[in-house]
Amino acid sequence: QSFTLKAIGRQLGNEAGVALAAALEKNSSLQSFTLKAIGRQLGNEAGVALAVALERNSSLQSFTLEAGGTQLGNEAGVALAAALEKKRSLQSFTLKATGTQLGN
Repeated sequence: QSFTLKAIGRQLGNEAGVALAAALEKNSSLQSFTLKAIGRQLGNEAGVALAVALERNSSLQSFTLEAGGTQLGNEAGVALAAALEKKRSLQSFTLKATGTQLGN
């Protein structure tokens, strides 16, 4: 099963991002997750929650996050890197963060 959400030019903030992460963490049949949150108020809290969900989801094989122009920061970037390092079963990981402050 796959999940794709395109929130380009729509309101998708930290609260919604955290809720999506909680659902992702608990879904044991999802194999592919794609979130395109271009220009939205997706911040560190949502980024960290998505990283935790990525690490804990047992069935996920593909993870894509397009977060251009969002407010993801250092904390989210570090958490995603740590999750990626631990998630050996992941076959595909894509992060597009154009115009996003993911770190120094």
